[in-house]
Amino acid sequence: MILLIIFIGCDGPFNPFGDSAGKEVFPISIGDTWTYSVQSQNSSTYQDVARVEYTYIQDTTINDVKMTIQNRIAYYSDSTIKWTVTVYYVQDDFGFYSFLSIPTLEQPVPYLKYPIYKGRKWNFTADTAFFNEYDKLAAEVIGKEDVGNYTDCWKVSMKLSKSDDDIYPIYTIISWYKEDVGLVKMTQEVGSVTTAITLTEKTIHGE
Repeated sequence: MILLIIFIGCDGPFNPFGDSAGKEVFPISIGDTWTYSVQSQNSSTYQDVARVEYTYIQDTTINDVKMTIQNRIAYYSDSTIKWTVTVYYVQDDFGFYSFLSIPTLEQPVPYLKYPIYKGRKWNFTADTAFFNEYDKLAAEVIGKEDVGNYTDCWKVSMKLSKSDDDIYPIYTIISWYKEDVGLVKMTQEVGSVTTAITLTEKTIHGE
């Protein structure tokens, strides 16, 4: 007797044929630059900033952990620099993580968990604060949306909170990722402060 089993299911972790994605939603290549236009309200960080550029500058290994260093530069409209930030990223087959500053290696913040599919959720609690005062993160993949000229972008919602302070406002970050392009848009909202960055150009190193 031959037993034939056919699995039919909805998109999700138990459906290997469902619509999902992995590392291709956040491609990392040394020398590539993403340029974003900026719109902000009540943000001291982004006040008068016209654009920001994200560039991967090099790989490094710290305490046997391979990382990629990204420089972020914020420009005024006259192309003078307002600020620069260095971010340390780790990407593996299971996700995309950021240390946000000089890495301590204990608790990288999970921006993405792979594979990505509609409805996927993850949570994270840190022993110390990240994003200034926050120490808890709850994320969910909302689905796919078109963003400008980019179609079928994965929409990911992250909400940051503080464990011992219910009065502290929730920090909401919505990100859209296009496969083989990367982050195409991100909005941040906390209290009366709102910021949106939108991809205007991606420059491939060597092209």
